[in-house]
Amino acid sequence: MTNILIVDDYPIFIDGFRALLEGNDKLKIAFEALTGKEAITIALRERPDVIFLDINLPDMTGIEVCSRIKEIFPEQKIISFTMHDDVHHQQEMRKAGVNGYLLKNANGKEIHEAIETVMGGEEYFSSKLSQSTTVDASGIKLLAVDDHQVLLDGIKTLFEKEPDISIDHEALNGKDAIQIAKTEPVDLILLDINLPDISGFDICKEIKAFNSDIKIIALTMHGEAGYINKMLKSGVDGYILKNTGKDEMIKAVRSVIGGDRYFSKEVTDSLLMGTPKVKQRKMTDFIQKLTRREKEVLHLIVEEMTTDEIAAKLFLAPTTVISHRKSLLRKLNAKNVAGLVKKAFEFGLLNDEEESEI
Repeated sequence: MTNILIVDDYPIFIDGFRALLEGNDKLKIAFEALTGKEAITIALRERPDVIFLDINLPDMTGIEVCSRIKEIFPEQKIISFTMHDDVHHQQEMRKAGVNGYLLKNANGKEIHEAIETVMGGEEYFSSKLSQSTTVDASGIKLLAVDDHQVLLDGIKTLFEKEPDISIDHEALNGKDAIQIAKTEPVDLILLDINLPDISGFDICKEIKAFNSDIKIIALTMHGEAGYINKMLKSGVDGYILKNTGKDEMIKAVRSVIGGDRYFSKEVTDSLLMGTPKVKQRKMTDFIQKLTRREKEVLHLIVEEMTTDEIAAKLFLAPTTVISHRKSLLRKLNAKNVAGLVKKAFEFGLLNDEEESEI
């Protein structure tokens, strides 16, 4: 008879687990615990054959419970029984010494298989764990993309003491970023929006179209709702500002790798304040329509291109670009380039579906 200790703070899960084992006279739920402290006490006193351990407990984490039990009884068999299908929790439970990792949507057959495998001296990690979140001994591989080397060097230092996170690749432009994402193992990309050759919006779209499993967090100076919404439409998984501290950046990476989206407080506040404006205000209600060429120039101004760069890209004379910029300032009632950028997002002028006159 295999005696089992089930640890979960929801009795309904314990009852469901018990139901899955009904009819098997070789397995017995001999002990139950609703907290980590109870689990440790029972484990050390009763020495169950197998412990099924939830990660989220009211007093301590399953990771802490596992570590404490393993410190005293390294041979104790422990299977993590959780709803967390993500690389971070798998890695942390591995470090704590867990023998198996099973999701709570497992059926009776898989539970039996896990117990048999672990009792036989082998590890058992559920086949239901997605490929994108399967534990990799080398940890979370990051690609940092920014056109300022000093910033890339700074990002590296933030993750130096994180054993499971590493900046394996870096890129100073969009072309290199896309190439690396397509040819090298990358779990997550920290992506600047303003790059010298390709915008972060387009990079995000292309990489997501190629491999949607690669996670992308926008790391930028732009906290305006327009930028955030456009990155969201491009498929970004998170958005943080460059004034973000070390702890929040690490939290963002772990959250996104874990399957969640992450937005810093400033970004969330900006979305709450800015989104209604974008939805309610129409360009045609307030301003003259822009010509197609003016919109092209406006797009490039937003990408922070200079007059000469815009002229070269559109095969125009610099004086023509200046003329278009003056026209944009007049039509949008803006005083300078910063005002143009603000108006562009405020009125939704950068949306692909927005019609313009020829």
